Amino acid sequence: MNSQAPSQPAALADPGDETAPDPRTTAGKIAGLQRRRDEAVHAGSARAVASQHARGKMTARDRIERRLETRYLDEAADSLDDALV
Repeated sequence: MNSQAPSQPAALADPGDETAPDPRTTAGKIAGLQRRRDEAVHAGSARAVASQHARGKMTARDRIERRLETRYLDEAADSLDDALV
């Protein structure tokens, strides 16, 4: 009988990070979600983002963030109110 804890599957283990939480635990799942979220937020290369900004364009993420800003929503509501008057 083997008294050692089962090892992580190769696809889940990160050999360079000895302190990574076990992805089978809640803490490990949360850490994995945070890592994937960070990867999604920073999906575009810095060069691609700089190129968009140099052309005077916003990235899709920039446009989404602008739409979600409370200040922008307040301004849009004020514009709508003015248009309805």
